[in-house]
Amino acid sequence: FWYDVSCPPTNAVESLIQRLMPLISQNDIVGAEWWVHTRLSGRNLGHQLHFDTEEETTRRTGHIVHPVISSVCYLVGLGAGATFVLDQTVDGPPAQRGWLARPVPNGFLTFPGDRLHGVMPARPSGAVGAPATQRLTLMIGWWNVDVVANAPRRLLGPCGPLPHCTRQCSWPSTLACTPEEVIRCQQEAYDPKPHDVQEVSPVWEHVPQANVKATPELVVSQNIDQRFFIQGTKKFKEWLLESYTEEPKGGKRRRAC
Repeated sequence: FWYDVSCPPTNAVESLIQRLMPLISQNDIVGAEWWVHTRLSGRNLGHQLHFDTEEETTRRTGHIVHPVISSVCYLVGLGAGATFVLDQTVDGPPAQRGWLARPVPNGFLTFPGDRLHGVMPARPSGAVGAPATQRLTLMIGWWNVDVVANAPRRLLGPCGPLPHCTRQCSWPSTLACTPEEVIRCQQEAYDPKPHDVQEVSPVWEHVPQANVKATPELVVSQNIDQRFFIQGTKKFKEWLLESYTEEPKGGKRRRAC
């Protein structure tokens, strides 16, 4: 969802975005895109490595764009899978370094928005039958370009508007807050404290090529191929541009995940 930071906050998330803006090392932020992830702690495989991009701009212009800053708010899920950020861009060489940021209560992680990142698989939870907990995170992409200005946005699409609360769609009401609550949130004192992240190097391991004549090549249907295995970022970039800009037969556009 897109939030124009020049507008007063109308819900709890927008109020939090205004609260966090002073911690962003940019003074030209014009908007924030936000979304939420939730996964069972200790019972999930993490999230595949990816780049934060703005799909609609890529579809219209053929250029890959990223937020200037990407960030993660750790809301619930102490001890769950760590966020892994690599010093690697779409057009750059393979990363030599990476950083692991483990969830901490009310933690806030920021990193350059054009870097490759993902979530490590979670360690198995404790005893059998232990109550399940969630790894709940709020992601915010901070933009210094108004990416929604040149094209209409659809509900639940990239950088789309927050839906209005209706009988069929009631969840936005859970984010509602009064003007008094917004003011109180902005005025409350807080003392952010830095947390160490673990640097990792090297981050890639060379896998020797197998004897291609020994086994048949795996052929994956294009409808389900999400490029979990690629030969490099060049191939990924080619696929990303193709996925966002290609107009297939039938008029339905394929979209990358």
